[in-house]
Amino acid sequence: MREMRDVPGNGETGQGILSVQGLWFGYNGPGHPVVRDLSLDVPEGAVTAILGPNGSGKTTLLRLLLGVLR
Repeated sequence: MREMRDVPGNGETGQGILSVQGLWFGYNGPGHPVVRDLSLDVPEGAVTAILGPNGSGKTTLLRLLLGVLR
């Protein structure tokens, strides 16, 4: 079994291996956002999960992070 541990951060935003600040996205324009003002920092070596119910925007977020959607 592999041990999972927390990776300490320094409390500053923009220091992760993946960093997003103030992300907004909507399929039907700005009046219908799917992702609203999202900020996210993932430290190097961290194990991170994206959780939520059906239709909450998990796949949309991953597509945005990968650059598939703009």
